[in-house]
Amino acid sequence: MTLIMDNHYMGLLFLAGFACILCVPACAAETVQPGPLPIISVIADPVYDSLLKPAKLGYLGADGAASIPIGNDRVLWIFGDTIIGSQAKGKRQGPMARNTIAIHEMTTGAAGTVKYFWDSKGRVPGGFFQPESSASLNWYWPGCGVMIDGTAHLFLTKLRSKISFDMSSFQTVGCTLFRVANPLDPPHSWRITRAELGFGNDHFNINTAAMAEGNYLYMIGYHDGPLNLPQQRAGILCRVPVAALKSDDPAKSFEFWSVGDQWLASHKHLKPLFRPGMTESSLHYDPVRKRYITVAIKPFSPDLCLLSAEKLTGPWSAPQKIHDIPGIDDNKKHLAYAGRAHPMLSSDPNELVITYVINTTDFWGVFSELDIYYPRFVRAAFGADTGTAGAK
Repeated sequence: MTLIMDNHYMGLLFLAGFACILCVPACAAETVQPGPLPIISVIADPVYDSLLKPAKLGYLGADGAASIPIGNDRVLWIFGDTIIGSQAKGKRQGPMARNTIAIHEMTTGAAGTVKYFWDSKGRVPGGFFQPESSASLNWYWPGCGVMIDGTAHLFLTKLRSKISFDMSSFQTVGCTLFRVANPLDPPHSWRITRAELGFGNDHFNINTAAMAEGNYLYMIGYHDGPLNLPQQRAGILCRVPVAALKSDDPAKSFEFWSVGDQWLASHKHLKPLFRPGMTESSLHYDPVRKRYITVAIKPFSPDLCLLSAEKLTGPWSAPQKIHDIPGIDDNKKHLAYAGRAHPMLSSDPNELVITYVINTTDFWGVFSELDIYYPRFVRAAFGADTGTAGAK
C-alpha cells in the first residue's frame, strides 16, 4: 500500500500547511546567503528518462532511487516500495516489496542497462534488505549511501509496522548501516554486516544524503524542531570519522552541527541548515561552481529546487526553483517527492541529472496509471556565471 507504507511520501503528507514556512529565512542567524546557481535550462533527460520505466514483467515501478557509484562503471540504485509482477490491459498487477535494488551497467548503450534484485525466496517477492529476523515487524526504505575503500556503506531508514491499518500503521524507528564488503559481486552473493545507529524517528533522522570528504563522512538529515512540528522541518548536518565506520559501534563517533557553530556529540542542540528539510535527497560538491548542492521539492507543489552553499556548515541559499514538475498542478491527486541529483550520470560538468517521483493520493491509481510511480529524469544545464555573488 504505497500511500500508507511509503515514509518518504508520508513525509510530504505530514507537511500540511508547509507553504507558510517558505517565508521564514533559512538561516536566521546568517546575514548573507549564496546567490542562485546559473541554471539556463531544465529538460526531460533525453538519455535516461526511460531507464527506470516499468518493465512488462518483474519490476513495475518504485520510488526512492538513491544512487551510489560502486566502481567499474556501475551504479547501485536503491528503491523503496516496489511493485513486482506484470502489466495487463494497461495496469500493473502484483505485490509490493518494501525495497529493491538495481545494478546499472553504464558501459552498454547510451543509458546503460539495469538489472533488478529482490528477495525471491518466498512465495511473495520480498525486500532485498531484510529485517533482523523473520518474526520482526521492521523493514527498510532507502536512505543514502557512499563507497569508501571498496565497501558500500548504505544508511537505510528502519521502520516498524503497527497493528492498525491506517495513516499511523507504521513509524520510523531508526537508521541502520548496511556494509557491503563486495559490492561488485552478484548482489545475492554480497557479504553484508549491519550496525544499528540508534538515531531516527518520525521527526528526526540523519540519512537524507551523504558524501565523504577528507577523513569524514558528512550526512544531511532532518529535524522538526523542539516541538516536533513537521511544518518546521529543517535540514541538519552531522559527521562521523571514516575510520569509525568499520567499528562495531560507529554511532558513538557521530558529531552534530549545533547552535553556536560547533560540533557536538549530542543531537540536542541542532542548528538548522535550511528549510524545507527533506527525508530524502542528495549531496555533492560541484568543483566548477565551487558549491555543495542538495535537492528539494517544495511540499504540495511542482517546484523542483536546488540549494547550495560554499561550506557544508552554511550559510545555504534559499530554495532556488529550477523546474515545474509536469502534471502536479493539473492533477490535485498527484504529489512529487524524492528529488535527488546523480552527478555520475553526466560527463559534462555543466549539466546535472536529477530524478523525482510522482505518486498519487488514490492508492489504486498507482496500479492503473503507468506514467507515474517510477523515477523520472531531468537534465539541468548551467550557464557560465559561477553564481558566487552573495544575496541578502
